[in-house]
Amino acid sequence: TMTQVIRDCVEENGDVLHIWNPLPAVRNTHVCVTGDRNPEGVRVQELEDGSFLTERMELPAFGYAVRSKAEEPVVEKPEFSETGLVETEYYRITCDFETCCITGIYDKVNGRELIDEDSPYTFGDFIYTYSQSRNGIVEEQFVSSKRKLEILEGSIAVQILIQAFEEQSQANIRNVITFYRD
Repeated sequence: TMTQVIRDCVEENGDVLHIWNPLPAVRNTHVCVTGDRNPEGVRVQELEDGSFLTERMELPAFGYAVRSKAEEPVVEKPEFSETGLVETEYYRITCDFETCCITGIYDKVNGRELIDEDSPYTFGDFIYTYSQSRNGIVEEQFVSSKRKLEILEGSIAVQILIQAFEEQSQANIRNVITFYRD
């Protein structure tokens, strides 16, 4: 994603950060940084993987912004939510903690629901396909029964974490969906 490209282009030069924009257009964007590379004077939220997300910063086209590195950054730690309803500027997301799935993503701009309610599977289901035959014919499909859903709410972004564990193969799958607040 472009967020990863920009994150990889953050260079540290002593007490200064160079945040590169490889696109031919000005970007007003959040920047994901790692380690102690937080820019001075910018609100920062910790993400579930230990990286940090800044509030929106303007980056020039095919250029870079130079920011001082924060000596003691103020990092917001997101809070766990148990409501099952998350609102951002563009989306209303509903989650079901019982089934550990996202049950709705409503696009406020276009006025429409993005999740197919008629689907036999819900958004966030981990579907396992089982076949012992060499011809690849599916003998069985099932959804993992061991699941976990967590919602981390911050002022910059909301992260929805869905985990599933499949007993037979011992596979542990984790899916993180990030919705920016603005």
